Amino acid sequence: MLQLALACVLLGTVSAAGVEALPGERMVPLLPADPHETASALLFRGGDPSLEGVVGDTLGLVRVDAGPIDLQVELGAAIFLGFLPGGSLTFGISTVDGLIRLPISMSWKRLRMTLEWAHISAHYADGVRYGDNLPPPSDGYSREQLRLISSLELPWVRPYVALRELVHVIPEDRRFGVQLGLKAYGQRRFTWYEALDLAWHADNDWRTRLSYQGGMLLRASRQRAVRGGVTAFWGPALAGKRCGEQDAYLGVVFGFDWHGGWDEWTGSET
Repeated sequence: MLQLALACVLLGTVSAAGVEALPGERMVPLLPADPHETASALLFRGGDPSLEGVVGDTLGLVRVDAGPIDLQVELGAAIFLGFLPGGSLTFGISTVDGLIRLPISMSWKRLRMTLEWAHISAHYADGVRYGDNLPPPSDGYSREQLRLISSLELPWVRPYVALRELVHVIPEDRRFGVQLGLKAYGQRRFTWYEALDLAWHADNDWRTRLSYQGGMLLRASRQRAVRGGVTAFWGPALAGKRCGEQDAYLGVVFGFDWHGGWDEWTGSET
């Protein structure tokens, strides 16, 4: 794999540099509005499915201090679940998507860059068996992608841009994509945050995908935080079984960030 080979070369050429195993914290901070962010969350939304859950995280494996440039190899994974409510507080699982990512990140002054390989696939769920009008996954839905993400770590705001290329696609489709966005948040322990993500992908006929989050953030440290607020989405659906369908909703989201890379707060505790 390209990332593993690059990681070995980097580690071999910085023998004099400081190496830290399992630093934990991700180098490129979490992007809350990125719909494929590997961070645990619970979303109550309009439309189908009316409840979505994400169980995931990204953490650092090896960090190398190479002078003005820091390098880090990371590992992330997430399961994205869509639920349809039934009677007596039961929830059938409508969609199941899995994601595994292997990022290599670089930090230089305020610049952060990540080259990541990721696998995304859709799987059978209760909704297929119960006939809720989802297409059967007989042909499968599986993708491997390379994505290059660049961001600037500025006070209050973090703008970013990403380029994506699908290197393996089932079913076959066009492969290039562009993504940009930003997140902004206050500098206190309990503060506000807002995040916006925009994307255009050839496999979705370059239709605009817009995702927004905004609310309140409580930080326990740089790594751990909880957040809650409103969310909005408009554009091509994300679940593999709904690939190509148009989706739009307003909702309420609660996020749980264990290795989120939020800054330490400044000023008073509140």
